[in-house]
Amino acid sequence: SRIDEIIVTATRRAESLNDTALSIAAIGGEEISRRNLSEMNDYLRTIPGVTFVDQGVGANAVVIRGLAVDPEQSGFQSGPTTGVYFGEVSIGGNSSLGGNTDIKMIDLERVEVLRGPQGTLFGSGALAGAVRNIPNAPNLLELQGSIKTSYSNTAEAGGDNTKLEGVINIPLVEDMLAIRAVAYHHDVSGYINNIAGTQLSINGPMTPTYNAGDAVAAFGSAELYQNEDDVGDVNTNGGRIAALWKPLDGLNVTLQYVTQDAEQEGAPHVQLNLGGYNQAALQYGNNIPADGAGMTNDISITNLVVEYDLGWATLLSSSAWVEDKGGEDAESSSFLGGLPTAQVFETSHDVFTEELRLVSRLDGAFQYIVGGFYEDKEQFSSQNIYLVGDLSLTPIPLPFGSTNPLLAEQFYDREVEQLSFYGELSYDFTEQLTLTTGARRFDYKRSERYFLSSPGAFGSIDGAREKVKESGTNLKVNLSHQPNEDTMLYAQWAEGFRLG
Repeated sequence: SRIDEIIVTATRRAESLNDTALSIAAIGGEEISRRNLSEMNDYLRTIPGVTFVDQGVGANAVVIRGLAVDPEQSGFQSGPTTGVYFGEVSIGGNSSLGGNTDIKMIDLERVEVLRGPQGTLFGSGALAGAVRNIPNAPNLLELQGSIKTSYSNTAEAGGDNTKLEGVINIPLVEDMLAIRAVAYHHDVSGYINNIAGTQLSINGPMTPTYNAGDAVAAFGSAELYQNEDDVGDVNTNGGRIAALWKPLDGLNVTLQYVTQDAEQEGAPHVQLNLGGYNQAALQYGNNIPADGAGMTNDISITNLVVEYDLGWATLLSSSAWVEDKGGEDAESSSFLGGLPTAQVFETSHDVFTEELRLVSRLDGAFQYIVGGFYEDKEQFSSQNIYLVGDLSLTPIPLPFGSTNPLLAEQFYDREVEQLSFYGELSYDFTEQLTLTTGARRFDYKRSERYFLSSPGAFGSIDGAREKVKESGTNLKVNLSHQPNEDTMLYAQWAEGFRLG
């Protein structure tokens, strides 16, 4: 019944969870394995004050303490309110529709959920808090490995679920060089029924505003109305490899590469007017430049971390390159009164970040943290709307010729550059009473261009490149008192921000 001590690094120092003066929840690697956790939703739903909004692969948001602005598309519209990290790398708001890539929890040391604001140490996007997924580091001394597999079945409209995971750690030069590799395949069944075919046979409702038979009579294309089960099936393949080099005592150099590709079949939503786990969506197949309704999200991360122990402090540099590509093919006839149409949405993010920080380890009452952070992000998104029904029956004039089903096309590209400096200073009045103050100065600029071409009222819009600049300072004050080993009392006032 003994509970093992959990060491966390939420304050950029390794401390016991019980000695950390923050509102924090942590899950260790052994518990992650024992509970068979593999996705953010598996553990976030168990933490008080935290909500996980999941609309499919790459289209999710983490809401902490209720702080959110349009969580379904927060990163797409501006910036997320909750930061999501894999190791030292921020991955929040970079996937399709501005969500978070849900990198699978394979071979993790621990997960930390920090309630916000966390604006001083974690900066932009940590207004509501931060979720830190921390992988296991290569072991310089021991040869290690594991293989794990599982099978289950989802009832009703679902099917088979399979998972296969492998981990291996190889010391190449004892106490100097080691590599650690992880590979996994997850196939998770959907659980939603598409009953469009049934609705057509009985002229039942497709949405609360039109019936299937009436839509076919008006627009044709009865072949698009087909039944399908297992809607929402997700297939994920991924892995990572990390090399740890320790050429000198106190110097650690870690190079890590992470990749994950996820594909979801169909749109994982239900329609309340149909009851149960049902939807009525058109099967447009290959009628347009798409493979049918679904979502994709592919990410690759390269991270170089150099850490040097100076004795009186630790100096750390983290350089990261993130490429995230995703998209969604969505059936959108419900927005146009039953006219068979589809949206094809694609997005890509290329991000470079560099963080340099110095964390003191002094003898005496004073401790400090100082650091700098730089980010350069390029984002491109496009969305095309296609007619997938009978072109001769459409009431909308086709702008690009009667044989071209493209009704509208739009895109925007965005560039963000951010530079910030931060610091925290702690002073121990006594062994039990500590005061911590912090500040972060940020300065960013963002430019974007928007283009839209469509018939009718919209016409064509070619937006000039708009530029936004903003700077500011976030502050923090924390007073903690530890009367005994089992009790920690603290009060904190803190600010956070997101890119507006």
